[in-house]
Amino acid sequence: MGVAPFACATLRRPALLLAGLLALVPRPAFAALDYPLSYETVDVQGLRILAGSVDSTAAARIQVEVVVAGGGLGGVAAALALCEEGRHVLLTEETDWLGGQASSQGVSALDENRWVDRGGATRLYREFRETIRRHYLPRATLPDSLRAAAAFNPGNCWVSRLAFEPAVAHEACSRLLEPYRRAGLLTLRLRHKVVAARREQARVTRLLLLDLDSQAALEVTPDLVIDATELGDLLPLCDVAYVSGRESRAMTGERDAADGESEPQCVQSFTYSFVLETGGGGCADGPEPPGYRRHLASQPFNTRMTRSMNGEAKQIEVFLFDKVEVWPGSLWEYRRLIEARQFDRRDYPGDLSLINWMGNDYHEGSIIDVSPREMLDQLQAARSLSLSYYHFIRTQMARPDGHLGYDEVCLRPDVMGTADGLSKYPYARESRRIVAMETLRQQDVEKPPVGIRLRGRHFVDAVAIGAYDIDLHAGPCHKSTLQVQTLPFQIPLGALIPVGTENLLPAAKNAGVTHITNGCTRVHSVQWAIGEAAGRLAAHCLERDISPEQVWLDPAEVLMLQARIVRGGAPIFWYGNLPSSDPRFAEAQLQPFRLAHGMHMAGLQLQSLTQSFNWASP
Repeated sequence: MGVAPFACATLRRPALLLAGLLALVPRPAFAALDYPLSYETVDVQGLRILAGSVDSTAAARIQVEVVVAGGGLGGVAAALALCEEGRHVLLTEETDWLGGQASSQGVSALDENRWVDRGGATRLYREFRETIRRHYLPRATLPDSLRAAAAFNPGNCWVSRLAFEPAVAHEACSRLLEPYRRAGLLTLRLRHKVVAARREQARVTRLLLLDLDSQAALEVTPDLVIDATELGDLLPLCDVAYVSGRESRAMTGERDAADGESEPQCVQSFTYSFVLETGGGGCADGPEPPGYRRHLASQPFNTRMTRSMNGEAKQIEVFLFDKVEVWPGSLWEYRRLIEARQFDRRDYPGDLSLINWMGNDYHEGSIIDVSPREMLDQLQAARSLSLSYYHFIRTQMARPDGHLGYDEVCLRPDVMGTADGLSKYPYARESRRIVAMETLRQQDVEKPPVGIRLRGRHFVDAVAIGAYDIDLHAGPCHKSTLQVQTLPFQIPLGALIPVGTENLLPAAKNAGVTHITNGCTRVHSVQWAIGEAAGRLAAHCLERDISPEQVWLDPAEVLMLQARIVRGGAPIFWYGNLPSSDPRFAEAQLQPFRLAHGMHMAGLQLQSLTQSFNWASP
């Protein structure tokens, strides 16, 4: 892991001296990559291992202000923020879809907080959501009163306020980025992956990108690098200190951390999602998938759940189309992406529902810090599991009438944009994580068992907000299933600053969180907020000609950065009734950070998330 994590606050004063010394040292002329350069990497979408070598004459070369590696939600948000600031960006994505978990990973029922439309998300994230809604509204057969409603949900599901087809998230991201591409601020490279890097002293000086289709190489010289990859792929390539898996309680002080040693391979499960249709005309049964019998014996394919009701444990059988006693609706409606009755039947003959359940959570291995061959084997095994689960649903899932199987549901490969109907990339819940100057821990976000608090820990260097309960899915160690209630929380700037690296920032699940707090920060809106904050921070550093660490060490710089973030329409302090469109937004957002103690602003009546309150109170 390189640097011991979570003791990093003790580095703050020595780091201030070090940062001052570094600022006086002229930056050297950095050397090129060491050619010939060999690479071996996994093309996840193509399900193959690519290996080869590049010599000094084969690689094209460009220079750019910021490389954003990874076109998931955090990467798209970072690129948008940078382009809004007038910066030149190279955005890369290893699949052929932008949007990450909302598109190529198939999780297109957004996991959000209930305040997302009233101040609980950034302006850019709400634009992303509204771009998706605008795609569907012309196709919807709705009364005018509902057509204009901001709450229109194409799937009308009960777990998400907005569910949609994965390709629409890619289209929305592309539409938001297109003006900057036309203006020359953004260069977009889909199906490109960073396979090598050069680091000199504390700086990342060169990256080598590989076109996964042609295997052409591109050498990039960046001023700043943002790692928005799904697995934190740049951290080992760039020799950035990081952790993975489950930390020990001694490392984090978290109540639910590991009792003994840390467990790097104890990551959460990952999932290949797929979409089913009902009412679309039917389909034929395929053969039993390879490995089906093994998965049937080892995987929770059954839909029995134990729930506490009236103080007693009760076992509940969950059927596909019938309302579940303890749920607002049925399993089918849980992550339904399209409710056909809201549209013309010629466009959508039947409902579409996303299958991302415990049954296809793959927990037999990790794809982090393993060999390319091991990674590919685990990916193939996870795909086998999902196809087996589809076969189980059609042939053996229990029905309320005692019969088995729902042969009226059919796989829709076209919705995922793949031949077999599985997502292009697995939904990877967990990533490598930087060893950060400040780490967000369980005790910073969880709801206390007694007492009344409105929010999690207040960070004076907050750069983003989030709200979602901790939800951990068991991985290969079978120890990590955990659900913990949280309070609305903040993301500190220190969680974006890696120890010992001057010009690389995280913008995804690789920020300074723990295995446990990843369970509340990995969701769509929080990943977007982290990416957007990383983009604003990068723009601030370029404009001020300072490093991210120097910003973090200087309270005046932190406040200037916070003002920049807030001007962009991103909240950094929790209110329940203050959207970014409110003319008082910037003043109210910044005031808690400008004052040592909270006070009321004349004429400004703000609400907490549940009641009126002193707006700067903890």
